Amino acid sequence: MLLRARFAVVQVNRELTWTGVSLWFTAIDRIVLGARSENQTCLSIAESFAGLLAVPLISRRRLQAQHEQWLQAFKRAAERATDVPRSRGEHQLNSSLMLVVS
Repeated sequence: MLLRARFAVVQVNRELTWTGVSLWFTAIDRIVLGARSENQTCLSIAESFAGLLAVPLISRRRLQAQHEQWLQAFKRAAERATDVPRSRGEHQLNSSLMLVVS
């Protein structure tokens, strides 16, 4: 299935939103980063589908499960990145990532 996508919002270090259109449905994906404190970041994702085959192709339960898997993978990658040895003069920050599915 061909999906034509385009970026709708691009704010560096803040938000990435894209829209997609295919023959049978449209989709909107939104990924937002927000600082909760000096070393805490909240990552939230939201997605919506509309159209003839939107419901049969992806149920709300399935979509939420996919989002949770994606967020957990992102969290693991972010936490691994804080374990990477730094070059001289750089300081490693202990950070945490809060994940939100909507």
